[in-house]
Amino acid sequence: MGKEATYLKALSLLGETGTGSNTACVDVADGKIIRIRPLHYDWKQDTSDLTPQIMEARGKVLGGEEKTLLPPHSLGYKKRAYSPNRIPCPLKRIDWDPNGERNQQKRGESKYVPISWDEALDIVAGELRRVIAKYGPETVLAQADGHGETGIVHPSHGCNTLLLKHLGDIPCRPGIRTAGRGATGDRNMCGAWILWAGGTNESGPRHRAERGARALLGM
Repeated sequence: MGKEATYLKALSLLGETGTGSNTACVDVADGKIIRIRPLHYDWKQDTSDLTPQIMEARGKVLGGEEKTLLPPHSLGYKKRAYSPNRIPCPLKRIDWDPNGERNQQKRGESKYVPISWDEALDIVAGELRRVIAKYGPETVLAQADGHGETGIVHPSHGCNTLLLKHLGDIPCRPGIRTAGRGATGDRNMCGAWILWAGGTNESGPRHRAERGARALLGM
């Protein structure tokens, strides 16, 4: 085994800085995760001058931990990364041709075949252009919630809003985004619904399909 290196990462259910995450030490060797552990605050700095919060209750003195408190899904992220059930590349239905016969009646029945990321990107771009050309720009919508503190790749202020801006959007701002009107529009009436690094719970893709969305694009 090669020399280990430690990286600081914020791991959440999305595999990035997000809900439920906290700073973790990820030990890596030969390009693979060895272990995931909490960050101890005294790792690279003197914590003696810190003034942690202390509370006295029922005869006990309670203080904060001197390490990050990682949720279970963060501690177990190594298993997720190397799970045999993980899908490492895009998949396409074997009888679905974006430029030909789509065989909608085979949904839920047909098998899938791996494709390259370049082909997947071409399909997504082609479907966005097709939906906009046929139904208008307001039929493409990205649900863009969040505070935006995680920067350019954050769902509400990142790549998805920049994408819609190039498709004809007004200057980006948080909220529900369409390709035609920014933070406006009815999410139930859109023709293509972009799920950008988000979950599939609540009233997600299935609800959109029931309301008539013609393409559900997971980014």
